[in-house]
Amino acid sequence: MSMPVLEGSHWLSIVIGVLLLGLARGIDGRLRVAYRAVQWLLWLAALLVLLKGLHWGEALFLLAVSLLLRARRQDFSQRAVNMASTVSLGWLLGLLLVVAVFFAVGVADILGQDSFDLLATGAYAHASRLARGLGAALLGLALYLAWHAFAIRRPKLPLPDHAELERVREFYTQHGGGAFAHLSFMADKHLFWGAGQRTLIAYGNVRDRLIALGAPSGEPAAQAQAILDFRRYADSQGCAPVFYEVLEPDLARFHDLGFDLFKLGELALIPLAEFSLTGKRWEDLRQAVNRAAREKLSFRMAVAPFDSALLVALEQVSDAWLADKGAAEKGYSLGRFDPAYLAWGPLALVYREDELVAFANLLPGYGTQGYSGIDLMRHLPDAPRGCMDFLFANVLGWAKEQGHAWFSLGMAPLSNVGTTPYARLNERLAALAFRHGNRFYNYQGVRRYRKNSAPSGSARTWPTRAACGYQRCSPTSPHWSPAAIGACCCLEPCSRSRMDQRGSACRITRPRRS
Repeated sequence: MSMPVLEGSHWLSIVIGVLLLGLARGIDGRLRVAYRAVQWLLWLAALLVLLKGLHWGEALFLLAVSLLLRARRQDFSQRAVNMASTVSLGWLLGLLLVVAVFFAVGVADILGQDSFDLLATGAYAHASRLARGLGAALLGLALYLAWHAFAIRRPKLPLPDHAELERVREFYTQHGGGAFAHLSFMADKHLFWGAGQRTLIAYGNVRDRLIALGAPSGEPAAQAQAILDFRRYADSQGCAPVFYEVLEPDLARFHDLGFDLFKLGELALIPLAEFSLTGKRWEDLRQAVNRAAREKLSFRMAVAPFDSALLVALEQVSDAWLADKGAAEKGYSLGRFDPAYLAWGPLALVYREDELVAFANLLPGYGTQGYSGIDLMRHLPDAPRGCMDFLFANVLGWAKEQGHAWFSLGMAPLSNVGTTPYARLNERLAALAFRHGNRFYNYQGVRRYRKNSAPSGSARTWPTRAACGYQRCSPTSPHWSPAAIGACCCLEPCSRSRMDQRGSACRITRPRRS
């Protein structure tokens, strides 16, 4: 065999070796495109080891690996692997370390040689061979990074347009929706239709996680299949599925499907059948209504389409409220001021004579078991004292007239989380935040407000699945820090009205590894 062929085979073998080390991450992640690339490289590597020295044993070993992978080709169904995950970054660092060690060993072997010719060949051209080998290793590394950037780019997840949101509303009307169903109309979440279009999951994408808002909506018999479909879909995207804020009746189903649970707090619910402004129980609200009459406040309900004058007044109130609180618009599990979003539901308005001083947008209760509730609740800084209690009392009366069974006041974050010495470490840390974190967020004040307003409720959980080497349970998006969980899931405390129902809220954390 001629020397150029031997040297060329050696050089290409280094390139292929580095590529195979990098692609092993894709094989570990069951990536389809990695399987195809590795098959080609194994056959090419087998040919090269024969060219550079007739190493039949090495060639047969490489072919055997190729055949073993082919026997399991049905397992390689993934479409993407997240390069930003801990495992992927660790793999890349390991690959860089291999190249560095290769270079260090070569340098140690040629110390003492004063110079070299890059194109030199022969038995003693060690320095030249090292330089070419290092170039081959760096080329292999560059090819791997380019392959990763272009061959396995995760497809862009589309956001719903107006036509699809109309389909969503029709679906919720027919099949019902959970406590967060109406937030789908913010158009900031992706939609996943599972179980043969019989269920719907609205979810967001945060790095290597697909975070569903609540349990699936749709046919109860298809819920388990929908969760499995979403889990497989997240796997195919190289992501971990997470379900944010799931109620107690659904917890057993998620547990059976391999999810871990983390309690987030307590959800406050008012049974509207028991609501009335008469009697001592709702005395605070009755006094607010009487005070509003003296202040010449009036309450109105409005439904889309809204006229331009109303939209301008709403925006002025919203901007004044945000400026007074030093706050910014949020999202995901809490609405934001957006005329397109507000048009999907009714508005509760409070006027002082002809001036709009406060408003709230309402979350309709879809289906017989749906909760109605309030999302945005904003007022002018100089609004009369008690105007939000006045709005709240009228909204409860309106929801009762509409036939809703329950009214949700949102969640008291971290309430009754990790209160026993047998709780898990992350829940005990959450309990410390609840007891000592009032400097950053008024956890206990929010809980007292909701407890006084509704002594009934249900648990909220957060289920997730460990995927892509993801091991932590805690949220990482800025919107899901402990303080922001409260900010995103609670109402602005404007009254001291009493509640009738209180319960726990959890996040369904990652599924357990099998």
